[in-house]
Amino acid sequence: MSHLNQAIVSSLTTRYTKLAGAVRDLAAPLSEAQFWAKPFPFGNSFGHLVLHLTGNLNYYIGAQIAGTDYVRDRPKEFTDAAPPSKSETLKKFDEAIAMVEGTIRAQSAEDWSKSYAATGSEAKDRFEMVLQCATHLHHHIGQMMYLGLGWHVTDLSDKQRTRRLFRMPQRKSFWMYNYDQVKYRTPTQWGLFLFLSLLFAVLGCGFLWVAVKEFRSKNELDTAYIAFAAMLLGGAVIELPASLTFFYRRWRGEITGYFDYEVSPGAENNKVGEDHGSDHS
Repeated sequence: MSHLNQAIVSSLTTRYTKLAGAVRDLAAPLSEAQFWAKPFPFGNSFGHLVLHLTGNLNYYIGAQIAGTDYVRDRPKEFTDAAPPSKSETLKKFDEAIAMVEGTIRAQSAEDWSKSYAATGSEAKDRFEMVLQCATHLHHHIGQMMYLGLGWHVTDLSDKQRTRRLFRMPQRKSFWMYNYDQVKYRTPTQWGLFLFLSLLFAVLGCGFLWVAVKEFRSKNELDTAYIAFAAMLLGGAVIELPASLTFFYRRWRGEITGYFDYEVSPGAENNKVGEDHGSDHS
């Protein structure tokens, strides 16, 4: 059993060390403003994700296993309008990681199976909770990678950069329309395509009406009118549902295929961060 416990302790501490290193590496190139900038109005900044991970580890492992008496204010991790500096935030995160690794090393073989209970957690024992915290940390590192990458896709400085376009994963709608083909369209371009699709629909119906009228009067079918109508209506069928879906989702405040947000010299003073939901601790 001692060999198994040694393997568990070694594996978990190695994993936490590696994940913490990834957070620091991703944060290193970011300026103070970039560290606290939201990717979109209802999203979380890199810095607020670090605050969240620090609170997560300090509560679920520190307070509940190590007995540190840490008192967590989870909503503030996402909504603090005056957060600490980048360096102070990372320092607190490093301290939380060190606490976690020390707690792991202090566990005996019998400690891992001790019963566990905490607000917002369904873990039944200590091992499950420590493992859940590691996967939770890994989950948010994926988001941090995406946020960090967004700041390095252009050579523009922070002051020059007033708008960013972030690449989204491929998404196909029920209209058999591949949004991945147009993920870089701006709202203006979407508006133009909406206008063109409506124009195509009107012209297509017009050519179709002329073809029907010709058929009724001359008893002959003009294939040219039918071909024009088919091409125009085909374009409308492809573009119109996609454009309407885009503006409907934008009106509802949902992600619309890209992230656009303003970055200004005073961006770090804006309200930043929101809760990402109850599905994560």
